[in-house]
Amino acid sequence: MAGDHKHERQYFLISFGTGLVFIPSLTMTETTLALVQASTLSEGDYNVYDGERIIGQIKLYPQSDRPWFWIITASERVPTLSDLGYAASCEQALADFKSRWKIK
Repeated sequence: MAGDHKHERQYFLISFGTGLVFIPSLTMTETTLALVQASTLSEGDYNVYDGERIIGQIKLYPQSDRPWFWIITASERVPTLSDLGYAASCEQALADFKSRWKIK
């Protein structure tokens, strides 16, 4: 389960488009995934990066008790229903995403 892993929260800035973007990332032993604000006007709409490639999305749908939706969209991966889910927080959504990403 994702909560069983030791992790630390890191923050960094990257140049993206017309300015700098604040990126929280969840770093675990083998993989670092980064959330980058998607180019929409909606806060809570993120692309998930593994290095320089987009492998999925995390979006906020505040009307739900588990408002953070995550989905793996990497083109080289065969989509399954277990490659998406909902979480109570953005951090938990990223941890759940990462635990599924490591499986395949």
